[in-house]
Parts: sequence; C-alpha cells; structure tokens
Amino acid sequence: MNLFNFRYRIPSVHNPFWNYRSPGLYFVTICTKFRVPYFGSITNGHIELSPIGKIVEFELDKTTKIRNNVVLDEWAIMPNHVHVIIRILPPTDGVATHRGASLQYRGTTKQKNNQPFNRFGPQSENLQAIVRGFKSEVKKWTNLYGLEFRWQMRYYDHIIRDDSELKKIQWYIRNNARVWKSDSMNR
Repeated sequence: MNLFNFRYRIPSVHNPFWNYRSPGLYFVTICTKFRVPYFGSITNGHIELSPIGKIVEFELDKTTKIRNNVVLDEWAIMPNHVHVIIRILPPTDGVATHRGASLQYRGTTKQKNNQPFNRFGPQSENLQAIVRGFKSEVKKWTNLYGLEFRWQMRYYDHIIRDDSELKKIQWYIRNNARVWKSDSMNR
C-alpha cells in the first residue's frame, strides 16, 4: 500500500503499461459488495435471476447498443458476480477526439484548455469507462426501485492475448453455473 495525502491507497490492479482503450479482448469479473447474492440463485446448474439480476442482464444487453465500439463476446450472471468478455473495436474514423476539446489527440501533450492529456488519450471509451457506466446504471435502477444493492469497489480484468486463452475463458464462463458449488467466488 502507498500513502497518498496521509492515507493508505491500494495501488491499481490494472496494467500500467497497457492502453485499456486499445482494441482487444478483456475478461472482466465484477463482484457485489461482500459477495452478497443479489443477482439470483443457482438451481440445477442454471441461474434463476432475481429482479436485480434482470437489471444486470438488461444493462449488459444495453451496453452494446449504446457503445458502437463494444461487443460482449460471452457473459454470465452469477448470484454474486458477473463474468464478461468485452471486445473493444478499433475506432471507425481512426482518430480519437477528446470530448470538450477541439484538438484531436495524436500524441500532443495539451488540450485546448491547456490541461494535460492522459498519456493513453481520452478515457471516455476505455475499459474502465465501460465498466463504470455499466455499474452506475445498475446502481441507478436499483436505487430507483428501492432495492438494497452494493457493488464491490474494484473489478478484476485480464487482457486476453490469444485464441487459446479466449477459448479457455469462454468455456469457464459458459460452465460457471454448473461448477457453482465448488467455485471460490461462491465462498
């Protein structure tokens, strides 16, 4: 742990040398706070979604409709977590622009308002923004319906580097409900 402003701060689990806006495949696991089974229950190897689980399903489906650079390759809603493979597609125009700035990001170090750019460019269409948007929409709906619900603060991500790894992760996600009783996420 590091000290920041006299407080302990847990270092980021994300790869500091990777641009999470880059086109590619990312395996993401998002858990509920204290792993409370808000999303439903497993019966005979299948998930029976609760009302919150149905909200999660709706928001996963909506993610690809509102983000033209995202495809959800495979996903599974479990009682206390969500597994998803997120495919970030290359920009269609080849140039990323920062919202609120008229300058295009091509390695420049300053925006129009003289604020420094993040070294990886705009952060509005990266993996963190996708997950943050999904989590906040689920929380918004649960608040609107008066449902008790809390997310774990962080999430796990893994950069999928090849086809063999992709196939293993897809198999794991597809079969997660069947191995629920022996899964470490269940504890």
